[in-house]
Amino acid sequence: MTTASASVCIMQAKYLTRLAGPFFLSLLTACGASPMTTKFDWLATESAPKNYPMQIVQGTLFYPGNGSLYVPNRKTIHHGWGISISTHVVGPDLKPLPERLEITFFSYTENQFYHGQFDLPYDRILSLFQKGFYSPNEEEQITYHKIMVGVAPGGTVSVWLLSTDGAIEVFSGQAEKADIDWSRIN
Repeated sequence: MTTASASVCIMQAKYLTRLAGPFFLSLLTACGASPMTTKFDWLATESAPKNYPMQIVQGTLFYPGNGSLYVPNRKTIHHGWGISISTHVVGPDLKPLPERLEITFFSYTENQFYHGQFDLPYDRILSLFQKGFYSPNEEEQITYHKIMVGVAPGGTVSVWLLSTDGAIEVFSGQAEKADIDWSRIN
């Protein structure tokens, strides 16, 4: 092959790539492929106010479409409002962000069960995860790595995004009192 014919082959390959690239991208989009930017490496954790023991009986963060991740449960929590308690490493590393929360919990202080179903501010959560922030601790741009669900007396429910540099509250709601059998918390 001569240098001239090699140049022609390279030019043809570049031309085809320019034509075919957008075609294949539009084909993937039309087939429902979701952008990877909507999946992040995060885990769920829980919180309750200090000196006000609570127990999450069952909590689930639901993704858009199908899928969910449970909130750690079945133990007494009371280490401080907005302070992460436990982390269960489950599910795939990269997963969609939640758009909904369903939670049942017990307040030992009030001797009362609560239940709530909440729509979370998905667009805000997605925007915060995508933007991230500059971390003085890490000395680089980072994003959040945990989503924390807090429960408190009176049925208060909050959701925070956590990072190595702190937390930002993205949701606060009110669960309803629930008449649930005590056997649910054992």
